[in-house]
Amino acid sequence: MNLLVEWVRRLVLLVIVVSFLELLAPPNNLRRYVRLVTGFLVLTAVLAPLVALVRGGDVLGRIAEAVELRLPTGNDSRPASGLAETDRQLQNALFSRQLTTYLEQELAETAGGRVGVAVRVDGRGALEGVMLATPPGRGARVRARAAALTGLEAGKILVVEEAIP
Repeated sequence: MNLLVEWVRRLVLLVIVVSFLELLAPPNNLRRYVRLVTGFLVLTAVLAPLVALVRGGDVLGRIAEAVELRLPTGNDSRPASGLAETDRQLQNALFSRQLTTYLEQELAETAGGRVGVAVRVDGRGALEGVMLATPPGRGARVRARAAALTGLEAGKILVVEEAIP
């Protein structure tokens, strides 16, 4: 829907500019050429999205996708809310992966070796808890450092001390 609105906006703006150019053209043979060129510009602006759609391959599939995903009918907002939910899940997964990598790198120094990290993120993207696998005897120090890095209270950080290969 946004693409269609943007296309119509650009088309209306182009028609206004073309009308202004035609008014500025002198009333002789040059005016005919100005109309010809501006007419081609408007025609190109109208046909460009259609040509791009046809060149893209599966025209009917792309039209069906546009109708299903961008133009929900009536009060049925399932396609739009489904996209929002998928986007939120992808953002949470990316956040979890980035935080995991960051904590692994930062806590390896504190532990003096490799640390296994798993994070739990709620549906809103807020950090709920962290699970750490640390070398034996280093759990308390790694837990304290993880609490400082994440802002979580120590009770939400589970530490398992084990030999990590």
